[in-house]
Amino acid sequence: MILTGRMQPGVELADVRAEMEVLGSALATEYPQTNEDREIRVLPAGQVRIHPAVDDVLTPVSGVLVALVGLVLLVACANLAGMFLARATRRSREIAIRQSLGADRTRIVRQLLTESTVLSLLGGFLGVFLAWWLTHLLSGFTPPQVAFEISLSFPLDGRVLLFALATTVLSGLLFGLAPALQTSSPDLVCHLKGSAAEGGGPGPGSRLRSTLVLAQLAVSMMLLVGAGVLIRGLRAAQDVDLGFPAREIGIVTLDPGMYGYEPEEGADFLERILQQVQALPGVERTSLTARAPLAINFWTRDLYLQGRHGSPADEADLLDVTYVDEHYFDLLDIPIVAGRGIRSSDDRDAPRVAVVSAALARRYWPDGSAVGRWIRRDSEGWDVRYEIVGVAADYKVRSVTEQPRPMVHFSRYRRASGYGSVLFRTAGNAERVLPEVTRAIQTLDPRIAFFEASTLDASSRITLAPLDMAASLVSVFGLLTLVLAAIGLYGIMAYSVAVRRKEIGVRMALGASSGEILREAARKGCSLTLAGVAIGLVGAVGLSSGISSALFAVDPLDPMAYLGALLVILLVAMAANGAPAFRALRLDPMIVLREE
Repeated sequence: MILTGRMQPGVELADVRAEMEVLGSALATEYPQTNEDREIRVLPAGQVRIHPAVDDVLTPVSGVLVALVGLVLLVACANLAGMFLARATRRSREIAIRQSLGADRTRIVRQLLTESTVLSLLGGFLGVFLAWWLTHLLSGFTPPQVAFEISLSFPLDGRVLLFALATTVLSGLLFGLAPALQTSSPDLVCHLKGSAAEGGGPGPGSRLRSTLVLAQLAVSMMLLVGAGVLIRGLRAAQDVDLGFPAREIGIVTLDPGMYGYEPEEGADFLERILQQVQALPGVERTSLTARAPLAINFWTRDLYLQGRHGSPADEADLLDVTYVDEHYFDLLDIPIVAGRGIRSSDDRDAPRVAVVSAALARRYWPDGSAVGRWIRRDSEGWDVRYEIVGVAADYKVRSVTEQPRPMVHFSRYRRASGYGSVLFRTAGNAERVLPEVTRAIQTLDPRIAFFEASTLDASSRITLAPLDMAASLVSVFGLLTLVLAAIGLYGIMAYSVAVRRKEIGVRMALGASSGEILREAARKGCSLTLAGVAIGLVGAVGLSSGISSALFAVDPLDPMAYLGALLVILLVAMAANGAPAFRALRLDPMIVLREE
């Protein structure tokens, strides 16, 4: 639960934290059954956007998303600049005539910048409309397998619109500046005589257009490789062994305490639910746990471990914990590799016990058995020990892509709690039985609503949602930049062929073969493509290394991802480069020479 409050004038954050610690201790003393493991954390408002556990993930994801949008904007602006350069070359004679008649260069530059800015503003207005439409679609989105309504708001407020306006105007000015400066300083004599250097040949305009297309191809290569690596990682994660049959296990999470049940009453109500669900056709086994694998919630506790912590002054380790019953490991098919599991006799009158994961045993006691060691919980005092009576095989706890995670399982029978997750195992897909399970629970109390009602297979897919979203976004942006790069390459090649009509016509009249004409027309595009791909490969290595933390069982230098991206970009470049080249073959040399 997150509560937001405003401090009184003159009150410091440290004072609020001290008061909340006193309040938390008082609640734990007065209500030990429900508050012994709870803490109150006070954070400044600037550190919390959605939830402390989520913000740490959203911040880098948002940064990556902004960077991707920036790359697409950069490629689009590069295309726009290339178009302005080509257009400026065609207008060079017009500009030369105006300057010879006394037009001031500043006035010409201002006119050209105005044209580029107006075009950018038109694109910006269209983008704002599309953003408004998309935000309305997103506002109605509810993540799959979530049993409660989520309200999403993406307002296009004044700050967003002001940022869009500033970005639009700045893009139009920056990327219209180079064409404007180049066009406003022509060689008047050459242009007035009609003998200026052809825009497709050597010269600053041609080199700048080529540089822009080169950058677009390089960025496209980087993003396509990144998308390929992420997609390969996503597929590998989807095939990973979770440690339990996720499709056969369903989960329903609820809290009877929200409807007036006292802790003891809530625990009895959950036991009745287990009996009701167990009696349903198709349900083989049931279990009750405080936290299911891959569930939307997770618990951590400060724990002291034998051999690592010698006194209360030592800093405790923050580890994942849960409370399970005697059927938990059997239902999940998780073997006990040493010792025993939790038993129903491990109640309040019995010694405190715990079952740890194999990953925890390997980390803290690599040279010996964990069974017989002790664990202390920070909230219960140094004299309270839990004996480790068993070691369970590793399974996925928080995420499909995680490494084996240290995990501690305590007995549910020691504490009465109304909150819990009901697990049920079926012979086939648990999703078919899930509606009957929820109906059976609500026959006991129609008021009950569920925090979660899904299968562990659906939960595993939810944990892969960030990787899936990243792969989708990078793929979309990569293909978008590739389309823009192909348009830019096509434009520069089409313009190059157009301005070289006289040269091509002369060569054809002198007997040049179709193969020679085709090679000469496509040479520049091929060289640009190869250079852009080479630069993009270098950038892709850096990008893949940067996202390596998001990958699972895939090498950042995965050859299939690189070969796939290379094949896609070469095919698109061949199409963009080939169309103008083949158009050159259809030129009639007699018509071209008569025009000249």
